[in-house]
Amino acid sequence: MRDAILLESQGIPSAAIITETFRAITRSQLEALGWAHFRPVVVPHPFGTLTREAVRALAERVGPEVAAWLQGGA
Repeated sequence: MRDAILLESQGIPSAAIITETFRAITRSQLEALGWAHFRPVVVPHPFGTLTREAVRALAERVGPEVAAWLQGGA
């Protein structure tokens, strides 16, 4: 998250992807850092146990959201 904020603050479009489990802590961190407007892309948890096919399907599903964010905000 901090990497994305650092890049964004330098004018470099960035996206962050988190799992559902970390939504609340991410929101708190963003608010504390003054970046409450930043919206990470949220994927299901757990991520690490997904099959290769499931990861591919998830990437296809969230890809457009990531692309939209990188092109000027989702």
